[in-house]
Amino acid sequence: MNEKEWVESVSGKSWEDRATGPDTFDCWGLVVDFYKRVLGVDVEDMAGYVSGKTGINKGFSERGDNWKESEFGYVAVCFDGDNANHVGVRIGGRVIHAFGGVGRDGQVFNHTLSQFTRIYRGNVKYFDYVESV
Repeated sequence: MNEKEWVESVSGKSWEDRATGPDTFDCWGLVVDFYKRVLGVDVEDMAGYVSGKTGINKGFSERGDNWKESEFGYVAVCFDGDNANHVGVRIGGRVIHAFGGVGRDGQVFNHTLSQFTRIYRGNVKYFDYVESV
């Protein structure tokens, strides 16, 4: 599957906490799905995130050596100070991200990079997953 097909397949899908697709996603589940279906890479569970043992902030701070900060990385990580609080997939000049909350509806959004950066007050860094050799 290419990037365009993936974006079309996930845009507008419902948000669900800890969901990894194919019908519902949360922000981390969307990243996992992108890497698997588009890049053919199984990324690890973020330190117990999918099982609910930790949140995205602790999971990303303990991400391991495979996640490298990169100016052109696929994964947009939003920070509040030193704590990661949201992730999305950057493709070209857009960020595809699942946003919602327990007790309220949400969905997969497709924002321009400038919209996404403005929403998260510019506190965004980019990462790529690099497989160990």
